[in-house]
Amino acid sequence: MAKHLEALGTPEARAAVKTRLMNGEGSMAFLEGETWGLPGPAQFASDAGRARFEWRFGHHDYDAEQLVFDGEDVMVAHMRPPVRSPLATFIVDHGQPLLREGIWGGVTNVGWALSSDRKLRLKYRGLKELQGKKVHVLRYQAAKSGNLRIDLGFDPETYRHVVTDYSLEVAVRGVVTRPNESSSSGVMSTYWKVIEEFDDFRPVDGITLPHAYKVRVTYNGRSTLIAEWKALFSEVKHNQDLGPDVFKLR
Repeated sequence: MAKHLEALGTPEARAAVKTRLMNGEGSMAFLEGETWGLPGPAQFASDAGRARFEWRFGHHDYDAEQLVFDGEDVMVAHMRPPVRSPLATFIVDHGQPLLREGIWGGVTNVGWALSSDRKLRLKYRGLKELQGKKVHVLRYQAAKSGNLRIDLGFDPETYRHVVTDYSLEVAVRGVVTRPNESSSSGVMSTYWKVIEEFDDFRPVDGITLPHAYKVRVTYNGRSTLIAEWKALFSEVKHNQDLGPDVFKLR
């Protein structure tokens, strides 16, 4: 973990960053179950205890994706009321600890868990392959996360955090065919696989940050739904006044 923090930046550079605002071009696409997509600007904002991950599409079927932690509560937006995206469904139903503890978004988040002073529940799993990459894997145990498995992957040469793999099996009654659909009677297991990937690392104010981000969500129940969200950041600003409404749904 010490080598990872060195790869991120010097202690002085890391301590100097109080807020971060990342802006760029984003997109989303449904790849299986449905097949359509939208472009739109992406913005990630964070400080040590709060975070916002947003894509704006402005479409009548999908206005925006918003994942927000205001320091107390996790909030997600609807694609269109009352329908949530599979990403928002995963976060609100199973992934709230990820935003609360600073795991979601990796080092794009000023409150990144591995740069905190908290005692973390980590277990080294060895050099393994995640998403086609050979990486050092740390298994992270989040509080109140049930059987959600969280594997953090670090490049073996640079020690940059390049991938997070989330896996979850859920036994359900009233089997859903996919998130937000009506259910039928019965009991079965459904499966979530969520992958965050980080690439195009560049220094900004002494901090080496990814400028390319992708998250892919796979849901397997009675049918399969796969969707992904991407962001290519062209602007990163530190220590800006983020304003009073950044960590609210809007």
